[in-house]
Amino acid sequence: GLPQSLGRGDTEEPLQSGDVLDVFFRYGRDQIAVEVKSRLSSEADIVRGMFQCVKYRAVLEAQQAAEGLPQSARAILVLEAKLPPKFQPLKNILGVELVDGISPV
Repeated sequence: GLPQSLGRGDTEEPLQSGDVLDVFFRYGRDQIAVEVKSRLSSEADIVRGMFQCVKYRAVLEAQQAAEGLPQSARAILVLEAKLPPKFQPLKNILGVELVDGISPV
């Protein structure tokens, strides 16, 4: 869901909260965190990834506010496997952006 022109993101990007993003993109004023889970990730790890996305979006927006910038942050969970259907309601409740069924390059 990101434009091709965005290019490669920065990996292992630290946040002021002490968290480290798997991948980080800047797109104009937008800041985009990406949390990546492989096909080997457990169901508990996938759920944790959804909550990490909620946290990362909030932390990015807080950092933007602290710098006097407009809040414009996204966090995307990327899964190599498909999201198990039983987690779809949680994804919706949390408002997590998801890209699943991704093949590694």
